[in-house]
Amino acid sequence: QARPAWVGAVAATPDGNETKSGTCRNDRPSPPSSLAKALMTTASNLEQLAAALLSSDDAIATMNLDAIITGWNDAAQDLFGWSRQEVIGQSIQVLVPEELRPDVRKNASKIRDGLKITTHDAVRMTKDGRRINVSLSISPIKDSAGANIGIMAVARDNSARIQEQKALRDSEQLAQAIIESSLDATA
Repeated sequence: QARPAWVGAVAATPDGNETKSGTCRNDRPSPPSSLAKALMTTASNLEQLAAALLSSDDAIATMNLDAIITGWNDAAQDLFGWSRQEVIGQSIQVLVPEELRPDVRKNASKIRDGLKITTHDAVRMTKDGRRINVSLSISPIKDSAGANIGIMAVARDNSARIQEQKALRDSEQLAQAIIESSLDATA
């Protein structure tokens, strides 16, 4: 077990006395302070949160308050076809069909005012111009003081669900038409 050691120098003063200059050193590392522990915990939590956002199965884009993309996870790349390098710095409008852009501008304004846009169905565009149906949720990103500092959009491809709903409606209409034609034939 290491013991504290004094490290320094001894010098004689003009009147013949000794003066010491130095410090006491402990070779054992001191335990982290509560502040250091809190900082390590915060850093670990932030790292875990960043990893969760990056590895989520949902497409996640972060933007500044002007709707310029600042973050883009792998699921967003898979869904929309744009790599991080291609899309960061671009307006979110690159994902929006021309006729829907006024609605997106209104939503961005609402977010800047601190409102959350609840999950809703939306149409977005892929890099190759295909339109896809997504479930979209848009939220403000707030700093520790509660001020809006950005926007987060979470999208999930729901094209299959939309197609299933359309197929169900089509089959219901067909069944209704068959019933009506059979009733007309028996009357």
